[in-house]
Formats: sequence, structure tokens, C-alpha cells
Amino acid sequence: MAIDLKNKVVLITGASSGFGEDAARLFAREGCKVVLAALIVITTATFCSFLGPSSIAPPLRSTVK
Repeated sequence: MAIDLKNKVVLITGASSGFGEDAARLFAREGCKVVLAALIVITTATFCSFLGPSSIAPPLRSTVK
């Protein structure tokens, strides 16, 4: 069963590298609106510009305490 993800909103934490970055690419490719968050905000903003207009990287720093 295929799931239509177009225009769904996805929040990706850890989006500046590794699994989070890969997940963001895959969801963007499927037509999702991707919201990126990570410890390294500047890297996330740069990556967001690479993904295109369907992604945003608000200045959110995701941390776990």
C-alpha cells in the first residue's frame, strides 16, 4: 500500500547530519513540507536552502537533557 505524503508536514530533529539529514532528503523528495531542527542551527539553515522552498529551518535548537 502506497501512502501519499505530498503536502504533509514533517518535523525532523537532528537534521544537520546523518540519519536526520537523510530522512529530510527522503521526505522532501516525496513532496512533504519539511521543518528542520538540530543542534547546529547554521548547518540546518544551509541544508534547508539546498532542499528547496518546501522546507524551513526556523532558529530552533533541539537538545536533550
